[in-house]
Amino acid sequence: METWDGSDWKSKGGTVESGIQKVSVAITEFGRYGVMAVDEVKADDSAMIAKGSLTCQPRAFSPRGNTLNTETTISFNLNKPASATVKVYNVAGHLVRLLAYDRILSEGRNALSWSGMDSDNEIVPTGAYIVAVTVGDRTEPKVISVYNR
Repeated sequence: METWDGSDWKSKGGTVESGIQKVSVAITEFGRYGVMAVDEVKADDSAMIAKGSLTCQPRAFSPRGNTLNTETTISFNLNKPASATVKVYNVAGHLVRLLAYDRILSEGRNALSWSGMDSDNEIVPTGAYIVAVTVGDRTEPKVISVYNR
């Protein structure tokens, strides 16, 4: 994803899910944006996730609806293109869903969605879950809530 600053296009990052023809990026300000094809991104081994940049919006959601959003968007900043792994755990520490494994992501803001489904495509029970984003040897966690009543 690119943004126009009045004189030049600037990369904002983004996540491409070619299997479902989807591009995701967190937009944090008004502006002019465009989706553009670029050369394949290569991961940089020294890349890092920016400390404190991991967000999950909304922090509470319901895969069943229940007047809440049906998914959460997990977004974070990378200082360079990187290979990232994104996992969701329950509070007992059991892996619920692997959202991305060693996926090459662009520099800048990246975003992935989680629909509240486990690895068997079943809706997870109501409760707290931990989203963990790993880049290199660093993992950033964020707690979110799923409500299904």
